[in-house]
Amino acid sequence: MIRRLVPALGIALATFGLVVSGSSTGWAFGPGGEPDPGNQDPPGSSSDSGSPTYGTVKNCAIVSSTSYLGMSCAGSESGGRTIKQILGSSDVPGCWDEPLTDSELVAMNVTNSPGPDGWTYYWEKCLSGIDPQTKKVEGDGIKITVGLVRIDHGDPVKTLDVRQQQLVDGYADQGNIPVPVAGVSPADHPRVGGDVSFFDGTPDHLQVAFGTVVLRARIESIDVEPLGPGRSPRISCPGTGVVAHAGDTPQSRPHGCWYRYTHSSAGQPQDAYPVQITAHWDVDVSADGGATFTPFNRFTKSAITRVPVTEIQTLVVQ
Repeated sequence: MIRRLVPALGIALATFGLVVSGSSTGWAFGPGGEPDPGNQDPPGSSSDSGSPTYGTVKNCAIVSSTSYLGMSCAGSESGGRTIKQILGSSDVPGCWDEPLTDSELVAMNVTNSPGPDGWTYYWEKCLSGIDPQTKKVEGDGIKITVGLVRIDHGDPVKTLDVRQQQLVDGYADQGNIPVPVAGVSPADHPRVGGDVSFFDGTPDHLQVAFGTVVLRARIESIDVEPLGPGRSPRISCPGTGVVAHAGDTPQSRPHGCWYRYTHSSAGQPQDAYPVQITAHWDVDVSADGGATFTPFNRFTKSAITRVPVTEIQTLVVQ
């Protein structure tokens, strides 16, 4: 197999806003991020809950939605470019692979294997919603699907050219609230009768700032439905849950979202349980550089992660 879908992650869908024309208003996104042009329609998702909230702090207009944080401040600059201008002669991106960072490997509870017979874990990202001929947004807008894959060394890795990378960097990762992804631990493959600690494998905080105005969002808690949306039980735990390690138990790590499957996922659609994870976000704003914060918005984001569960296999030694 060239690439293997990792059971701990499955596929999550993220929808991002994309600017297709310039504006004199600048959205300042994230530490180290380039300013992003205005005239954005706040992106949404059917699995999100919460209304956009708007406000004014000093010389900044701020906004918090279920998909992004942003602020437009007097004196900021932006230079918007169309998709066609960014891509030039390059094709519209399709799918590409991005290797996990060391922190992401730890967060997702997976490990790369060195050597010619080993493998590397990648985020496989696929973009849709741009007409390949006109290079204009079509239909319901731009969508990016994200999945975790394991690629054997020697097998091909999909990459972007410089212009395609500029398009992706400009709109995919700056100021967007991540869609939650249900990771499993202590093993990345649950088995019947074993204790599983679920956690959200995406970043648990996001911050944008301009001068002394700071807008931050943090995950307060998560809910997990191990058997699928609307099916009991619904488990809650603080923060993003607990990444358990070998030897950890619900008794030794009591603040996790623990569950024990009694049946394998055989016979389920795609032979996996559609685990629903919901992240509860709190958004605060500061006018004094982060010395004090005031509540600004609250919302939730939900997504489904396919989690295969297998029977415990016993090895009989003669």
